[in-house]
Amino acid sequence: MRSAAAAASLLMLGVTVGRSQQASKAAGTTVLLENPVTSGLPSADEVLAKYEKFLGGKEALAKVMTRTTWSHRIQETGAPDETVLLRRSKRPNFSIMRHTNLDGTLHHWQNGCDGQTGWSAGGQGAQVRDADPNASAGPICHEELFYYGYSALDLDAMKRAYKQIEVKSELRIVQPPVSVYGSLAGGKGKDLVPAGPRDAYLVLALPAKEGDNGAWFIFDKETGALLRRQHDNSPVPNPPAGNAIFTSFLQYREVGDGTVAPFQFVTQNRNTVVRGVHTKIEDNIPLDDEVFKKPKSAVREDKGL
Repeated sequence: MRSAAAAASLLMLGVTVGRSQQASKAAGTTVLLENPVTSGLPSADEVLAKYEKFLGGKEALAKVMTRTTWSHRIQETGAPDETVLLRRSKRPNFSIMRHTNLDGTLHHWQNGCDGQTGWSAGGQGAQVRDADPNASAGPICHEELFYYGYSALDLDAMKRAYKQIEVKSELRIVQPPVSVYGSLAGGKGKDLVPAGPRDAYLVLALPAKEGDNGAWFIFDKETGALLRRQHDNSPVPNPPAGNAIFTSFLQYREVGDGTVAPFQFVTQNRNTVVRGVHTKIEDNIPLDDEVFKKPKSAVREDKGL
């Protein structure tokens, strides 16, 4: 049975014991545990430097000019949905994602960035929509690049994106299992961050530009890896464990060029749980800027251009 002091510590983070357990059961991913520590913490720069080192270090990461990622996407709750993803990324902020049906035909072009503005497609007819013009090239161009393994980390760009990055506490979370789908993951060697309880740092990041999202980040104390990101599609996130979107990053493995990336992620919101497993990541394939042109039609192979 938890002590009153432990429950009080959880409340300091805006997390009630019951809510934490309920969120974990619904999502099957992670749960905040008791007794967070709020003193004697490292600085945000120290936490981020360890994260950069874990991913391969500044020099190795800087050599990655393009990254091409093949993934298997499984929607585990909500309407059945299973597709193959191809994500192409290029420095400084080019990206485009294609969903392919299991028979090899185009499902739709999902989202991307042409170096200036971001766009996404979805809903009836997969209508193409521009990102918020106030956002820094749109969350599609910034956030997905760095946090899903779709591009090598650019730590300086990450720091510029936030006006405040602060370590709030040390706590324990449960890193979720990789599930049977983990057998699809590519990369080299073993998983560098095993499932189970992990000591971690909780970090609050508030955006530098209007229209961008604030977030809670949870970094592994031992390795420096980013374990989870949670946010509410708003500049200031709700208290942790009460957020609209959680993403856990799993199966950190060597890419094969001196860098490390998560080869699986699990994203949950109030309606769905989506698992993405990267079957292959290949760096520095030549990609012309024309590849990243925004489509006029998201359901046509030629983008309607």
